[in-house]
Amino acid sequence: MLNAAAKVLIADRLCADFGVTRADCVAYGDSLSGRDPFAAVPVSVAVNADPHLTGLASHSYVGKDLWDAYELVCGAR
Repeated sequence: MLNAAAKVLIADRLCADFGVTRADCVAYGDSLSGRDPFAAVPVSVAVNADPHLTGLASHSYVGKDLWDAYELVCGAR
């Protein structure tokens, strides 16, 4: 499992590789290791998440269909 800070570093590398910024990204997560990525981007979705992470997310989803979680933010950007 990656720690929260490592997830942000990896995301920053991927942003550089793909020529996007953090503002272009959405973070999805289910545990507290998502806290740093959630703080690093403007939009985040807690998916079937720990209640502590849900409080940090801009959106929250509970269910089995991840397309529904995606649709929470697909028009937000």
